[in-house]
Amino acid sequence: MVNVTLLDAGDTDAYDAFLQSRAEATLYHSARYRELLLRLLPCRADYLVARRRGRIVGVLPLMRCDGSMGAVINSLPFFGSYGGVVAEDAAAAARLWAEFARLLDDPEIAAATVIDSPFAADAPGAEPSKSTFTDWRIGQFTRLDGDAGFGDRLAARIDGSARRNLRKAESSGVHVAVEPDAIDFLEACHRANMAEIGGRAKPAGFFAVFPALFRAGLDHDIYVARIDGEPVAALLIFYYKSFVEYFTPVTLATHREQQPMSAILYRAMCDAARRGCRLWNWGGTWPTQTGVYRFKRKWAAEEVRYEYHTTLKREALLAVSRAELTRSYPWFYVLPFAALAEAQPQLSHLP
Repeated sequence: MVNVTLLDAGDTDAYDAFLQSRAEATLYHSARYRELLLRLLPCRADYLVARRRGRIVGVLPLMRCDGSMGAVINSLPFFGSYGGVVAEDAAAAARLWAEFARLLDDPEIAAATVIDSPFAADAPGAEPSKSTFTDWRIGQFTRLDGDAGFGDRLAARIDGSARRNLRKAESSGVHVAVEPDAIDFLEACHRANMAEIGGRAKPAGFFAVFPALFRAGLDHDIYVARIDGEPVAALLIFYYKSFVEYFTPVTLATHREQQPMSAILYRAMCDAARRGCRLWNWGGTWPTQTGVYRFKRKWAAEEVRYEYHTTLKREALLAVSRAELTRSYPWFYVLPFAALAEAQPQLSHLP
């Protein structure tokens, strides 16, 4: 018999211990990341926990955002954070999905999206139910190993253009170091980079909250590249089990030609390999982001396709504009924008 309840404060240690036992569980499933989301987003956590004879055998992390058009559930929100079931067997997974389906019967629910983990393809947590919409991303990751000579092997595996960029950084006098106090530079450069491309910057609170929850040197590091003593690029990475999460890369526009990010990546990958990490996770890439995809691929990245499964409960959402959905459900995935009425071709009426 498998029983499902909501995660409470007393479950946190057992919850994280269970995730440590499952290879497919990522940082995004963790209790610490749950706290990050709760502090940053207008949401509540409804994390489902499956137990058999009192022992945790499966989990399904869910966040709920209530808005004017109903409630939206994500597993998980915030820049495509992975979610879905993590379970030790098919029976536990099925019980969690059954409870998820029951939650969707709530008339207040407008839509729900589950984002697969690209590392769970062979795990027993696959969602059995059909969804209204299916979207997809390309997951990319680079394998690391801690054996002697990894740096040389990495240099041999990466694309020739990436090696040239490394040489360019070296000849430009780029120096890389771990600087846990470089948060102000990281944030300022991130905002400048996003403004330059018309992208969406992380909320201001993120740069205050993550250092309070994630310990420098243990849970995260900030790598900084300097030229003549001045910071020109930085990278925030998170560590979780054998994963390294490539989270926030920034480079001053005036110094891209010197390739400081290449120097950071090489140093950070070598350091991560020495500390026992085995997968450098580049995160998800949209099919249309060809430039981003090629950049990651240059760094010996392998790839896997993973999906977003959206169940639409209120069809009225299809008539809402993209801008209104973004305002009403900040940092949540509501449904594919391509499905909105405003995205559909308008047919002319011939006389």
